[in-house]
Amino acid sequence: MVRYTILLLLLLSSYFGLSQSQFNGQWKAEIIGIEAYITINEDLLLTIPVQGILDKKATNFEISGNRLDFYYQSYAASFVGELANDTISGVWKQSGQTFDVAFYKTDEVLEIKRSQEPLAEINYISEDVNFESSGEEKYLLAGTITKPQGDGPFPTIVLVSGSGPQNRDSEFFNHRPFLILADYFTRNGYMVLRYDDRGIGESKGYFAKVTTADLADDTDGAIEYLHNRTDVDKSKLGIIGHSEGGMIAPMVASANPNVDFIVLLAGPGQEVKYLMEFQLNRQYEMMDGLSDEGKKKAKTFNKEMISLVIKGLPNDKLVDELRQLVSTFYYDLSETDQKLLAPNEQRFYFQIAPSMLNEYMKYFLAFNPQDYLTKVTVPTLALNGKKDVQVTCKENITGIKKAFKESGQQKKLTIKTYKNLNHLFQTSKTGEGSEYFTNEETFNESVMKDIIDWLKKT
Repeated sequence: MVRYTILLLLLLSSYFGLSQSQFNGQWKAEIIGIEAYITINEDLLLTIPVQGILDKKATNFEISGNRLDFYYQSYAASFVGELANDTISGVWKQSGQTFDVAFYKTDEVLEIKRSQEPLAEINYISEDVNFESSGEEKYLLAGTITKPQGDGPFPTIVLVSGSGPQNRDSEFFNHRPFLILADYFTRNGYMVLRYDDRGIGESKGYFAKVTTADLADDTDGAIEYLHNRTDVDKSKLGIIGHSEGGMIAPMVASANPNVDFIVLLAGPGQEVKYLMEFQLNRQYEMMDGLSDEGKKKAKTFNKEMISLVIKGLPNDKLVDELRQLVSTFYYDLSETDQKLLAPNEQRFYFQIAPSMLNEYMKYFLAFNPQDYLTKVTVPTLALNGKKDVQVTCKENITGIKKAFKESGQQKKLTIKTYKNLNHLFQTSKTGEGSEYFTNEETFNESVMKDIIDWLKKT
């Protein structure tokens, strides 16, 4: 996916020195209005707060006299500059574009505030546990249970994270939302299990080989493990899933009779192909410098690419057809648009192909939440932020309503939307991913309270 790459790359400018020691320390620049920091010691580290980049290590860097070179392979970006008068001035190159940048030495301390981190004395029990996935391959998964003092049994929640490799705290950009949710719910009388995704942290397996169905097996294993514990109230055991976790919760609840409720945090209600098409189109729309004609052609390309991936073709045929599709799109663009996307067609293909050819994406793009939402018979709470630009509120809440109406279970569904919350349930001005890192709030407390209130009523 194209994903903010250009802005990320811009930030990387400047360094060179007369000696290593003269370059050591922190440097700051402003690039097209975006603050960027570079720290040089044994490594060269990049931080771009607005992009959520924190201490990203350069693929390689070299200091020779007053000259600095560095390169970031993941961004296909490079920089060359010189140190003079306490300023590193140089040229940043990426995707055929060139930017002049100056970094200045700074003693400014980057303060990353996360005010919701639990600071009060913990008055509950925390227990590290292991359990098995319920799939054919019994992977051993690791997590943490928090529970009130006493023997129980307690109403119990399993937290299921969104897409991408996540640890048990669902950690991103120094935010730890699942730690905060677990702390809040446990202080309110609930037992909570949060766990490392397969192949992440202390959990076994290989995350790179999973599909959403495999992750659902892991959640199902968590339910079975909890159902067999004596401190769990077996009539009050449920799942709270965020984003992809909001796909997994209905998958498990529709098949496992031990699930008593589910909460969908920005869970998809429409076919994922439409959701992904929207996200890809939006990335091209936001690409500074891309022509209107290029954006129009990108929409057609995205639609055709997604349709191709979910056809179920043998992999060799899929590779051939995707290569042809990418080539046709790239060479149909103006030269300016081509250079904006990638320096050449081959580079552009390899920016796209790895994410589109893996088994995870094939399954994900073909996924229709309706197949499982229509089979859910337990109380369900669906929550969405109206500033969400990943799983958009209107379209996906409409899809969830449609499923419950079709199955005749609409009385089991409760919906609540939030005017100023983004995909991560942070208070947000725009909903853009650029706010995820800079936002001090990790997870809006009013949402947590609404979940507790609904659970108590339910």
